[in-house]
Amino acid sequence: MPVPQLLVALLATIVLAAVSSGTAEALFIAPWDGGQWRLELRGVPPGGGGTGSLPQLTELSLQGGDSFCNSFPSEHCLVIVQINAPEAATVRFAWHYETTDRDGPSFDRFGYTLGESFSQLTTDGPPPTGPGTPTRCDDRVDPGCIQNGFASVDVTRNTPFGFAIDCTDCGFGPASVTISNFEVTPVPEPTSLLLLGSSMAGVGLVACRRR
Repeated sequence: MPVPQLLVALLATIVLAAVSSGTAEALFIAPWDGGQWRLELRGVPPGGGGTGSLPQLTELSLQGGDSFCNSFPSEHCLVIVQINAPEAATVRFAWHYETTDRDGPSFDRFGYTLGESFSQLTTDGPPPTGPGTPTRCDDRVDPGCIQNGFASVDVTRNTPFGFAIDCTDCGFGPASVTISNFEVTPVPEPTSLLLLGSSMAGVGLVACRRR
């Protein structure tokens, strides 16, 4: 095989191997295993009385507060389970949400955190049907009291990423969330691709000199 064709074939093999190495990592496994995550409770009282569990192999859970948030609205009471992303990646996950708040899901918001930002995933439910009749979830039958979804988030290495419940006033019924089907697809960083290109250029130069 001529040298130029050999180089092209070699490059294609290396690129294919790099893409293959970025396959999805199912479940909460290294380097995204439970030991790398941390629980953070914000506000007064911490988390509004809520809590969360560090990831097990298949899922993690959050329990929103219901002890009233004395620091609201100047400081929200949040339950957060998060990790400093160990690699650049696309993170995908399924979530299941339930709230028993008598005033509906708008008072128990669930979402993900990325850095210092909070992105809400739940919807606040339909508007009240009349004066003084908000969506009620103490019987869990109104729209929005039980929600499910699937999300995909791009994260960069070392950026804090996690899941959070903001219970706002943290009264009249808590919310709970379960995260499952957690999947991570690593993304090659630009420096890795640059090193790959430099290596191939070196191989080409040596091959040309030997001709």
